[in-house]
Amino acid sequence: SRALRGVAVTPVEWLSPWFNVYACHSNTQIGRTSGYNHGYLYGIDASSVAAVCCLDPRPGDKVLDLCCAPGGKLCAIADAMLPNGLVVGVDIAKHRLGTCRTVIDKYGIN
Repeated sequence: SRALRGVAVTPVEWLSPWFNVYACHSNTQIGRTSGYNHGYLYGIDASSVAAVCCLDPRPGDKVLDLCCAPGGKLCAIADAMLPNGLVVGVDIAKHRLGTCRTVIDKYGIN
């Protein structure tokens, strides 16, 4: 896809029933891709996506994420609850909450 132009990725098949997740080499700088810069994709660890799959959030659900920073899991929860739902994120690491706020603002999560 155009969002990943120039980045070698492999689909993470065991997560494909729930989300479109792709693996890339650990030294890949997704922050330099147009997809990341335009908010079409975000970096997230596969284990965080697996946690969201186990939670199985649905539209209309209310979710409290007690370890939300840096924000990828929070975004995945919000994506799963489209078109509506409520997700609240908190984190004990105050220094990481700025990153989380930036991520949720970038991806339009209100």
